[in-house]
Amino acid sequence: MHRILTFCGLLMVIMVPLGCSLSSNDANSIGKVAQAWADSYFNFDYDKAETLVTTDSHKWIAMAASNISEQDIAVIRSQEFAASASVQDVEWTEGSSQAWVSIEMKDVLVADTIGRPMHALSSAIYKICVVKSGNEWKVRMAGLPQNEMQNRD
Repeated sequence: MHRILTFCGLLMVIMVPLGCSLSSNDANSIGKVAQAWADSYFNFDYDKAETLVTTDSHKWIAMAASNISEQDIAVIRSQEFAASASVQDVEWTEGSSQAWVSIEMKDVLVADTIGRPMHALSSAIYKICVVKSGNEWKVRMAGLPQNEMQNRD
């Protein structure tokens, strides 16, 4: 009996840290995917951004790309700095196949008014949905990204 209890105790000592590292690996992967997508999307590398989204999100990437005007291209070319993404928060429950990531974008160009050229924002916050697709995490777009800072009262 003593051997069984000792074995179970050792097994728990080994498995608990392993389980924690697996879940932290998932949380880390979720943040990395969201950040890579944001860096690509908001720097107009739609080809790369498309590799980081679910199949049903491809239409939103295509829509964003097709709505860039000649005026927008001039604004993009005049940008001094590339937009940069940083993960602010990852909301994920261990074992869940969906997470929400808050991303802060710095020096980001936005097109938030139809018929007007893009303009620069020094900072914007986006909440990104990331889902498990097979064995990897992908961004799921239900529309074009919306700046959460505009939605605050």
